[in-house]
Amino acid sequence: MAPDKIWARINARPVRVLVDVGAGIGFYAIPFSRRMAEQENRPGENAPPGLVVALDIQGAMIPHLKQAVRAEKAPGVAVLQAAGERLPLIDGSADVLLMANLFHELADPQAALEEAQRVLAPGGRLAVIDWRTEPTPKGPPLDIRIAERQAAEMMVQAGFRHVQSHGVLPYHWFLLAEM
Repeated sequence: MAPDKIWARINARPVRVLVDVGAGIGFYAIPFSRRMAEQENRPGENAPPGLVVALDIQGAMIPHLKQAVRAEKAPGVAVLQAAGERLPLIDGSADVLLMANLFHELADPQAALEEAQRVLAPGGRLAVIDWRTEPTPKGPPLDIRIAERQAAEMMVQAGFRHVQSHGVLPYHWFLLAEM
């Protein structure tokens, strides 16, 4: 899933607040918090501390996610339980919102995209990563996967612009869009 490849594309502009919806055990939240801390410590820069808000709907995942954050000593990670369609964040509070391996699981993907739009600041970026609709060595059943083109159309319908596909992952599609 290559967090470094994803970070290289979402970090086109400085990231102060990143929301990881469906964070699981922190596969992206933890390395991204480190990248954001590195931004803060660049010589000559006086950047405010970055924050990763790691959200997961599964209550059972929250203790595991908190433990992973503690074990990895990940800086600036807040862990919350929440659904992608109802984020406990104020309007315009995030620079980047990430949904990785989540889109096919959402009960209402369009509502989640609209919620992402509410939470993102003007110029904010939405990154959606999910399984390709072709056989892969692992992943969910093909019949529940969502096609990249369908996801891109939904993003446009929700008001996102400059939707771009990044073919950097072997089994996943990766879309990046702006507010």
